[in-house]
This record gives sequence, C-alpha cells and structure tokens, in this order.
Amino acid sequence: MHENYEEELILEDAEKALIDFESAYKTRSASCFNCGVGCKSIISLPEGEYACIKCQSFFNIMFAIKIYDIHFSVRCFKLCENYGLDVISTAYLKGFAIDLYQKGIITQADTGGLELKWQDRETAFRMIEKIANREDIGDILAYGVVEASKKIGKGAEEHAYHVKKLEPIPYTIDPYSTLLPSVGDKPDQTRSEGFIPSEGLEYHSTEWRRKYVKDGYFSYPEELKPDFENDYEGMDNDYEKIVPFASYDMDKNSLADCTGVCFFWTGFWQYNPIIENTLLICWVCNVPS
Repeated sequence: MHENYEEELILEDAEKALIDFESAYKTRSASCFNCGVGCKSIISLPEGEYACIKCQSFFNIMFAIKIYDIHFSVRCFKLCENYGLDVISTAYLKGFAIDLYQKGIITQADTGGLELKWQDRETAFRMIEKIANREDIGDILAYGVVEASKKIGKGAEEHAYHVKKLEPIPYTIDPYSTLLPSVGDKPDQTRSEGFIPSEGLEYHSTEWRRKYVKDGYFSYPEELKPDFENDYEGMDNDYEKIVPFASYDMDKNSLADCTGVCFFWTGFWQYNPIIENTLLICWVCNVPS
C-alpha cells in the first residue's frame, strides 16, 4: 500500500515530478502488440490495480481541472480506462462544463445538483462517471464539444474551442504541433507528430543535432539535413523551417495508415527503429518511391 499516494504535487518542474513519480510507482514499460518501443508506463495503484499510461495522459486532466497532482490524474485516467473513454476528450469536456457553469450558462439543474468547480476532486471524478453513464449533463457532453454546445445553447457555442470538431489537448506545445492538425487530416496532433520537428529542433543544441545525424538516426529527406543541423532560432522566430518537416510527416503518416504500418515505428520516436521509413513503406505498398 502506498501511504503517500494522495500527496499533492505542485508541478514547478513537471519533468522531474513525473520522473520521481514513475520511479516510485512504475512497475514496467509496455507496448502495443508487437511493438518494441515500450512507450507506456504500467503504474501500480494502492488497491492492487494497474493503469497503463502514455505521455500526455499524465497531464491532460491536471491542466483541464487545475489540480496539479499526478496521483489525482492517474486515478482519473484509470476511471477513463475502465469506462473506455478517451482521456484527452474527457479532460477537455470536464473543463468545458466547469467553464460553462462558472459563466452561468449551465446550472445545478443541468448537472443533477453537482456544483462544478475548478480544483475540485469530486467534480473531476463525478464528471467522468456522468459522461460514461450518460447522466444529466454527461449525456450531452458525450456527444463531443461541438454538438454539446449546440444542444446547450445560451451562447455555449462561443466557448466551444475545437480543432475540426475534435476536442484539443489543453495546451499547445509549439507551432509544429498546431500546424499539423491545421492543414492535415488528423485533428489531433498527437496522432501525427514526429520527434525531430516537435522536440529535436526546438529543445536540443546544434551539437546534439549534428551528432544525431552523424549517428544515422535522421529519418527525413537528405535535403532537410542542413535545416536540422544548422543553428536554429526557435520555432517562434524561425517557424518556416518546420514546414517541410510537417509536410513530410503528413505524407509519411498517410502512407503508414494506408499500408497498416504503425507510424510510431517510422519516425515518431527519438531513436526510431526504421530509418528509411518512406522507402520501406513504399516497398511494402509496392508503389514507386
């Protein structure tokens, strides 16, 4: 039994907080079937159960409800996992409902008597159950933010932020991550991003990037190597440099979808196991490269 499992964390350093949390409660890494990446964490819960969590799922509910506590977030994730709910959409819908309640657009008459408040654990847990069981306001939220706002009316549409009718993640990482859903067919950028433009360009030094290329991990066309290796001003100032990377990722991921190849193996991961991914996909699909 983890006696301090409910200890609240103030995430001044989110990366360190997550590393410390996983050191204490992670039992092993896990993958989807037949994948060697192992990007999911199996988290041990106090009651003897386990949650299988990947990257952003640790933080979405925290940001949406404004409770900066990884322990709380894992419990919410486990509830979503049990009910078969998408954690990104569910987190956003909870925040959406609280926002409408605080603005007076919905009331306790709509929520079955539940007062919706920021930083309230009961609100967070009960809203997951209401959406899953289609209870009162949960029955409306289950349609998704766009349809729910139409059903609620009273100006709710003005507060229904979405990307092509899909609930967005509660934060935007960088211009690359917003460009992909803007011009691609996947409104959720987490289903289409690649490591090099989302992290390699922005957060690593010129020396690191050059070594990355030298060691043979660069998985983009040869003509993009100079843009990756040379000094970079940051995406806020040099955002045009990400355009060819984003274009390549969208084409590659579309090919992967068409051929049944998992795009996590074709460039998403930092040290991707498949280097010449487009050539490989074209070979599998038997089309000219």
